[in-house]
Amino acid sequence: MVEKAVDVAVETLIKPVLGAILEKAAKRRLTVQEASLILLYDMNSRLGRIEARLDSLDKRFESLEKRIAEIVQEIAGFRRDMAPLWQALAKLVEAQASKQ
Repeated sequence: MVEKAVDVAVETLIKPVLGAILEKAAKRRLTVQEASLILLYDMNSRLGRIEARLDSLDKRFESLEKRIAEIVQEIAGFRRDMAPLWQALAKLVEAQASKQ
């Protein structure tokens, strides 16, 4: 899963950026060091945005996990509350079946 995310990141972020920087370097005759600095700055900026998105997703998943836990507790409570009713209904059905 992580490898696929890295591959997607390389294809969508790094390759296009690197190509654009190399074009700029060719036109402006930047030194290798200047091009490297531009590339590192751009990659750092993009990685920062990606990390922010991942943090946001983590928070959403945490919220979903909490909500799922609450729902599971509600269902368990409902089952506990309904148990006496089901038992009474079973006794009623059993009593009517024995009368026939």
